[in-house]
Amino acid sequence: MAITSCLKGKDETKLARLVNSSSSVVSDLARYELATLKKDKAALNTYSLSQDAVLKDLAILNEAVLLIQEGKTEEAQARLKLIDEKSNLHKMVVMLQHYGVK
Repeated sequence: MAITSCLKGKDETKLARLVNSSSSVVSDLARYELATLKKDKAALNTYSLSQDAVLKDLAILNEAVLLIQEGKTEEAQARLKLIDEKSNLHKMVVMLQHYGVK
């Protein structure tokens, strides 16, 4: 089962199976994508705390956006502070902090 077909079809069931893949890259991507598709803040947080999370900063950013949508701006602000200034996503963090989190 190819991860690209699961992603294109947004198939949560197949992605859940890929979480247990023997390929660490496939497993990592499946965990991130599944949490994102479900808009699951807890799963995004757990993923971002993983030492080997490839998309750690993106998971934190997505979690912060979900928190902003719920009106939990202080919590979102705290999450955004976890993204390093050297991250490629830092410009987005600055925009969210300025426009989205007050």
